[in-house]
Amino acid sequence: MLDADALPRRLPDTVPGNCRPPHAGELARLLGRDRAEVEADPVAAARTAAAPLWRDRVAEGSTQYVAEPSGRVTLAVEGPAWTAQAGSGDTLAGICGTLLAAGLSARWAGVLGASIQALTAAAKPGPYPPDALAHRMPGVLAKLAGRAAGARD
Repeated sequence: MLDADALPRRLPDTVPGNCRPPHAGELARLLGRDRAEVEADPVAAARTAAAPLWRDRVAEGSTQYVAEPSGRVTLAVEGPAWTAQAGSGDTLAGICGTLLAAGLSARWAGVLGASIQALTAAAKPGPYPPDALAHRMPGVLAKLAGRAAGARD
């Protein structure tokens, strides 16, 4: 997984679909736009990034959008605004990388990774630094799995 800041200013024709999602500032720089323009229409910015350069992309922030080259955009569960802090994208990259390694597609790894991060943040209001949030994720996942198992019974 690559942080968007790790990408060169001169982008290749294609970038692996498992790169870490950019936040609004990084995405603006990659697209050659102002940050305010990306923040004003994050769905359009995510679509633009997904089409020529990426496979599946997540536009990082408290509301996270996963865009596919087809133009399809899926919203993850929205998290508290404080989850869009420095370091949160690195935590998200770890979650998504784990889900990719487990066999999920890049699209679903992005959607579920962002949703897990948001649900964890909502479970115990913060703000907390990203590493503290990551330590809370196993408990939240265990509760979700327990609910899912109970719903099947």
